[in-house]
Amino acid sequence: MFSVISVQVQSSVPDSSFYILTYLGKRLSECLIMNCNGWGHTSSLYLIVGSIVGSKLFPKRESLDESSIIAWCGAVCSQCAYYVEGECPSCPEGAPELQSTCPIFLCASQRGVLCFNCERRMQCDLYANERECCPFGKDLFPFRTGMGYVIYEKNPDISSRIFKNYVIRGDCGLLVSRRYPEQFFSKYNLEGVNAVWLSTAEGEKNWIDPCNLSKLHHVIRDFINHASLSIILFEGFEYLMVRNSFMSALKFIQSLMDEVVLSKSKLMLTINPDAFDKKELALIRRELTEVK
Repeated sequence: MFSVISVQVQSSVPDSSFYILTYLGKRLSECLIMNCNGWGHTSSLYLIVGSIVGSKLFPKRESLDESSIIAWCGAVCSQCAYYVEGECPSCPEGAPELQSTCPIFLCASQRGVLCFNCERRMQCDLYANERECCPFGKDLFPFRTGMGYVIYEKNPDISSRIFKNYVIRGDCGLLVSRRYPEQFFSKYNLEGVNAVWLSTAEGEKNWIDPCNLSKLHHVIRDFINHASLSIILFEGFEYLMVRNSFMSALKFIQSLMDEVVLSKSKLMLTINPDAFDKKELALIRRELTEVK
């Protein structure tokens, strides 16, 4: 299955002029089909991606209107909560002295191409090494690659908003949830994110039985191994615990963290603390950094 993406991007650059970068069939979007029994009647997981270079995945980028503010690294600044709330001026509209300290900004502006349009991005050591050092967002985006975090909340709203901001910033996002993915995407106005629905509703796409932990681990591992920068929002831990056991669910997170560390991904686990006793919470904190 192939489809041609045509995206037109217009944004501010330091000299206040506008640039236009257009995809005219230079890239094809493919369905990455991972044969996993149990993913609906087709027994396949379809992860739609915006572009593929080798085996690497690009986060999907939808058509943006002319008012969108896009950083050279590809972050959609105008959709970020920090920009909307006035906490970040955005890279394109920020101070030139800060722009000049960013190696990604200098490289992309000199080449005249946004990073997410650059054919070298997935093999770019500069992008991989400097992405987290944005002079505008390093204090607003504290999560580091190769790390796992636990957020305590009865309803996964704070974690969902954090996840959205990282995806807007350019991370490839994966949602693993007991919540039906379409409800999540509709509520947070988020597109281009891969999802796994923890469910026994056979016939639905992208579902995995919560008792099949090996399959779930395989799918998540495959995703983060093929994404240059990725973040996982995991909001189904209690469900795994109910359908398996606490220790089985914890061992799953421990194994997943090994993959996160090796692939330099980021994991956000959101849990309701009322569902656990003190010993269980202590064991979770041994594996993940607590976010307060």
